Amino acid sequence: MTGLARRTAGFERTMIRRIYDEAPAGAIDLGIGQPDLDPPVALQEAAARAARAGGGYSSNPGLVELREAIAARYPFRSGPDDIVVTVGSAEAITLAFLALVDPESEVLVPDPGYPAYANLARLLGARAVPYSLRAERLFALDPADVLDRLTDRTSLVLFNSPSNPTGGVHDPEDLKVVVAELERRGIPFVSDEVYEAYCYDSAPHVSPAAYAPELGLTVTSLSKSHNLMGWRVGWIAAPKPFVPALVALHQHAVTCAPTLAQRVALEALRGAGSEEITANLARFERRRALALERLAAIPELQAVPTRGAFYCFVRVPGCPDSLELARHLMREAKVITVPGIGFGLGGEGHLRLSYAVEESQLERGLAALAKGLETAGEAVRPA
Repeated sequence: MTGLARRTAGFERTMIRRIYDEAPAGAIDLGIGQPDLDPPVALQEAAARAARAGGGYSSNPGLVELREAIAARYPFRSGPDDIVVTVGSAEAITLAFLALVDPESEVLVPDPGYPAYANLARLLGARAVPYSLRAERLFALDPADVLDRLTDRTSLVLFNSPSNPTGGVHDPEDLKVVVAELERRGIPFVSDEVYEAYCYDSAPHVSPAAYAPELGLTVTSLSKSHNLMGWRVGWIAAPKPFVPALVALHQHAVTCAPTLAQRVALEALRGAGSEEITANLARFERRRALALERLAAIPELQAVPTRGAFYCFVRVPGCPDSLELARHLMREAKVITVPGIGFGLGGEGHLRLSYAVEESQLERGLAALAKGLETAGEAVRPA
């Protein structure tokens, strides 16, 4: 017996989760990547009804009525046969990589970006090629940064807007430029839109697959928008020729998404709980304003007013080691943040802060952060 497969070498949980393993009891959590709110009451009631409806499997791609409701969100898709309901958006992204990425090919991923993208590419024997997201552009992509990295080996390009960890929102015209070149070259792309509900300052959200439906795959879920994180229901909307492979991979991995959660998702897409959702999104706009106001008063930080998600990706000038800084803040200030290096080399010197927490906790956490930065000293500053 030889033990673990070689592909698992160096394959670890994200730094987000590893930081939580080290967090002291009672620390103020500004690292969390999920809303602190309960699902709308109407969806809780829908879950009770769904539980009484039985627990059998659905078809592999999901309940047809749910897939019809999802397809209605994407007028550039032909209908429910273009939809696969998945175990959250995480499975949807994994399916896309399994279906489209060959060993020794290249996958373009955002930097800073959610670490699963680069890790999945490496797991499949491909090379993750980062394209930069920069603060001076509010972390929106520059088309040149993507186009300059395309080669004959590029098998997939990954977009994420609004972005985790930066909160950046890509400009539709910039996406159109990039997608036009991908279409010319015949390169598929995946758009992770799990934060699409969280756009501020009238930032436009567009699914780039609308510009090239024959090559674009759209991934999202109701986890963030409807506070259904643990229900694990998402989907992938894909060009029809890709769907049989996606369904087969999905069947062999999980059989189907949880039927109970699918029934709740159907009620959500039919409008159940919409008033609570609207109120919750307004609450997040207030939290964002509060976070940006408090961060602007901390001289050790540089924060840009990004326009989406529920994160601030703040630069700590002169910090050479964001992991050690995050650890210092946990030990000394009892506040949890996520080190920027966990999102790629472009994230070094930054911290990801989440404002998906109650306002008083956000205020206490940012006050503790300010004090912790004052005492960071040489442990996290260059000599």
